[in-house]
Amino acid sequence: MLAHRNWRTDWTAERTCLYWYLTFEDQPGLLSLFQDVEDDLRRVASIDVVPPSWLHLTLLEVGFADEVQPSEMDDLVTAARSVTGLLPLDLELGPITTMTDAVVLQVASEQLVALQGLLAEGLRSSRAVEPDPDGFWPHVSLAYTNSDCLREEVMGPLSDATERTTSLSVPRLTLAAVTRAQDHYRWREVTALTLPEESELGIAT
Repeated sequence: MLAHRNWRTDWTAERTCLYWYLTFEDQPGLLSLFQDVEDDLRRVASIDVVPPSWLHLTLLEVGFADEVQPSEMDDLVTAARSVTGLLPLDLELGPITTMTDAVVLQVASEQLVALQGLLAEGLRSSRAVEPDPDGFWPHVSLAYTNSDCLREEVMGPLSDATERTTSLSVPRLTLAAVTRAQDHYRWREVTALTLPEESELGIAT
């Protein structure tokens, strides 16, 4: 596994990037799972644990905020509103596994894959962006590596918890303005989209 601190050179600590996220407010099942494995995660010196309030699922990168024009923002939000009929999203989180630079919960949901594909299609209709060459592999990061290490030293302490799963329903999409801080990502909500019949478009102040 490789150190996650090898950040993208164009994404400085002060620069904000816009993403479509799922966030997990009021999700006791996920919080319970996290609390059950947190102590084991913190025993691994080569990873930094993500605080539970910042757990998220990345759906799609929109672009750096300083490169997205107001008209483009209107277009991408309009495109996203057209797919909120897929909400709420029913997700199965877990088991725990690794990526190159993170400990993650795998996420299974046909709805989620369909939603991400529609968001990507809508983004390409409003912005000149290239498809992600790595494709979409949904996950929730629990910790990021802070140094190069062997997978076994990360997963060994988690051997009793790796099969943990939880089911939850996510009622909204979040357009997040994301920055890097300390050892993980933080964001502020720009726009939240829910089912059209349940809520109007909400703009955070």
